Amino acid sequence: MSDAVQLSALVLAGSAVIVWILDYLAQTRGSETLETWADRAHKFSLLVALGVVIALGVLIVRVAWVGR
Repeated sequence: MSDAVQLSALVLAGSAVIVWILDYLAQTRGSETLETWADRAHKFSLLVALGVVIALGVLIVRVAWVGR
C-alpha cells in the first residue's frame, strides 16, 4: 500500500509541475496556443486527481475488506 501512495503522490506532483510550467509560459509569452494547452493541462490534472482519489479509495476498501 505504501508503494501505491508514493506513486499517487508522484503522479499528482508531476501533474502539478506540468500545469505550473504551462501557466507560467502562457502568462510570460502571451501565446493563445500556450493558454489553450494550459487550460487542457488544468482539466487533465483534475481528471488525474480524480483517478488517484478513486484508486486510493478502492485500495483502502480492499485492504479494509480483505486484509493485506
